[in-house]
Amino acid sequence: MATYIPWELRSLILVHLDRSQHAACSLISRDWRNVSQFHLFHSITTDLYNIRFDITAFITFLDAVQLTHPDIPRSIKNVTVRGKTRSNSRAVRVETSVDSVSEMVARLPSLQSVEFHYVQLGYPRSSRSLPSPIPLRRLTLNVFGFLVPFGDGVAAHAPSPAHDLFALFSSIDFLSLSNVYISESTITSSPSVPGLRSSQASPEVDLPLRRIPVHRLACDGVEICGPATAQRRIFEYLSHSHPLEVIGTLDILDSPKEMRALGTALGDSVAHLHLRLQGGGTQSAEEQVWDVTKHCKALTALHITVVAFRQGVGLRQVLALIENAPETVSTLTVTWDCNFFLSSDLLDDLTSLLLAEDWHAFDSHLFDRRDNLQKVVIRFMDVSGADVSPLPVDSPFKAPLRPVLEKLPLTQSTDRLEWQL
Repeated sequence: MATYIPWELRSLILVHLDRSQHAACSLISRDWRNVSQFHLFHSITTDLYNIRFDITAFITFLDAVQLTHPDIPRSIKNVTVRGKTRSNSRAVRVETSVDSVSEMVARLPSLQSVEFHYVQLGYPRSSRSLPSPIPLRRLTLNVFGFLVPFGDGVAAHAPSPAHDLFALFSSIDFLSLSNVYISESTITSSPSVPGLRSSQASPEVDLPLRRIPVHRLACDGVEICGPATAQRRIFEYLSHSHPLEVIGTLDILDSPKEMRALGTALGDSVAHLHLRLQGGGTQSAEEQVWDVTKHCKALTALHITVVAFRQGVGLRQVLALIENAPETVSTLTVTWDCNFFLSSDLLDDLTSLLLAEDWHAFDSHLFDRRDNLQKVVIRFMDVSGADVSPLPVDSPFKAPLRPVLEKLPLTQSTDRLEWQL
């Protein structure tokens, strides 16, 4: 029985195939009389329901379509792989293999973007070679796990899941890591090759290490799962498993405890650095190491966002990051995200705390030690609504914040200061 394609899906085709639907060419040959509109296949989403499903059904779909309409695989540019339950489509972590991912990539010559949501990449792989690497515009890993062999921790061995995943690409324009983790696994077989024992795999495969240029890396949460043997930081693992070189923008959002590891592993070539300081967590402000900027030797633009009025972050931490930054920085932006939905009494107290910060030290450093600094932007944004936006013109909170400008006389005198309130 043919699987029918809804005609209203003009930009996204959802591919839901299991082993009972592997004869996927009927999806095309019987339901499409005129397959000239290949743009309908530019974006594909495939759901993984369990470990046995894997991506092999999608690969079978591509093979079947290739026989009848080869232009369709060539038109696919964006692929999203999601882990879900079959009963209620609830997101759940499922496991796949490097074998399956590499086979999928090899069949999509026009691929530009890949997203993984609630997926774990297993080890080992069975194949001894990977396809020729391709340039990729965007790689998104969201709630994504690298499974390393039990007992090895996150030791730098090859091949490893991270090594093989990044080896598929010659360059990545935008790499997004959100809730990425490492977990130890006792897996002994590859999901795409049932019954394969670890002794049959090829852990000794020697792939040449090369630096993969990443033009922008956005990081929003990483963690280590498993026993104490896996407590080394994930960025050390990623750096050793396959060296990534961030040559453009590095965004570190909501994970201040990983800042130093990120800067050490990936900061050498970073030109633009965006740090978001949220405060809280298990470490106090005194215990934090605010020297991630000193590892970014090629830094030209530094953007620091402070979630205002959070315990543990403030102007002192901002100044420490600036002081550790190299002399190459020419643009500095400091943003305070403020929730102006709070009561006026509470806002008055919090505004007083902000004005009590050591703005003199901040002003003096910018004036005395930053000769190459061409532009300084100080701004306050309203995050009380659905979107982050500047304060309205008639906002009653503008007047209490204006005295901050008066605390920066030296920077004002250089005509480098841009004040946004």
